[in-house]
Amino acid sequence: MRANSAGRRNTPAESADWLAQRLQRLNIATYEEFAELVGIDRGSLSRYFRQERRPTIGVIAPLCEVLEVSPETLLIALGVLDKKVGLTQIYIEICTALDGCKYSFGLIICPQ
Repeated sequence: MRANSAGRRNTPAESADWLAQRLQRLNIATYEEFAELVGIDRGSLSRYFRQERRPTIGVIAPLCEVLEVSPETLLIALGVLDKKVGLTQIYIEICTALDGCKYSFGLIICPQ
């Protein structure tokens, strides 16, 4: 597949919206409560979700635990990774990459 051909990353506004929705879903009332649960100061958390700073590897695990998401989901939300593309786009990219090849392939989709 071609790298970055169909991906799009979250904007800082989308990251902030995602966090607000996630906190509401988890009944975490304030950013102070969130910071306390994660064990990271509120300012650092704010910078992560405004995309002014990327979390270190040691910060990802506690964030994922409190937010109840996978590291991949968190990194997409933070705008570090591209958003997932649709299956049609994946199929088109695989077919394009295999153009002229005589191989067959299967694709297994695992829901999150």
